[in-house]
Amino acid sequence: MSLYETCSACQGQGSVPCDDCKCEACKTTGKVDVKCSTCQASGQVTCRRCNGSGQLLEKKGWFSDKYRTCYGCSGAGKTKCETCHGTTFMKGTCSSCNGTGRNASCRNCGGKGKVTCANCSGAGRFESQWAKSLESWPVDRLRFEFEKRQREISNLHGTISNAEQELRSSNESYEEAYACRQPDFDASGYNRYQTGLMNEIDHAENQIRALQAEMNAIERVLDKKWK
Repeated sequence: MSLYETCSACQGQGSVPCDDCKCEACKTTGKVDVKCSTCQASGQVTCRRCNGSGQLLEKKGWFSDKYRTCYGCSGAGKTKCETCHGTTFMKGTCSSCNGTGRNASCRNCGGKGKVTCANCSGAGRFESQWAKSLESWPVDRLRFEFEKRQREISNLHGTISNAEQELRSSNESYEEAYACRQPDFDASGYNRYQTGLMNEIDHAENQIRALQAEMNAIERVLDKKWK
């Protein structure tokens, strides 16, 4: 049972993406193609190995030096621009939206990119059918459901108490084993076991909160019927 059901339209977020402020220039990416400043939109840059000469010194001689073709540019003196990979374009900030991907002057959302979900009015949830049906239940059933949850909460408190006791014992055992440096000491085993206990405690506490919320709802209906 649950008091609420998650809104399917906004997945419980209370808001949905705004369709009116999407920047058409960059398709909401915030980036557009601009001419590459590294190669001045030529797609090529001066070869760094030969400084654009197309040759590399192979051997220095008394009267003349011996050169060979540069292996970096195959003698062309130019190589493909690493910034734009030879395409002559690179990604730059969209000037239409200043990189946000959204129109800041959008009348619908003010450039936030999200609007309140009309399906749930921003709540992200609806009152469940179970909660709505409480009004039609007789007093005896309401009292039964209330007491049933009381018992479940009591059992969950017992589960938490046992897990906390096991956690304390595990910590003590870990400290003793760590101090003695036993040959079979395995810290990861302790960590996994303790993490499992803590998850069990968290799960039980979440269940208690949910049951208490259901009890409050039942109690409100009982108050109305008794007046």
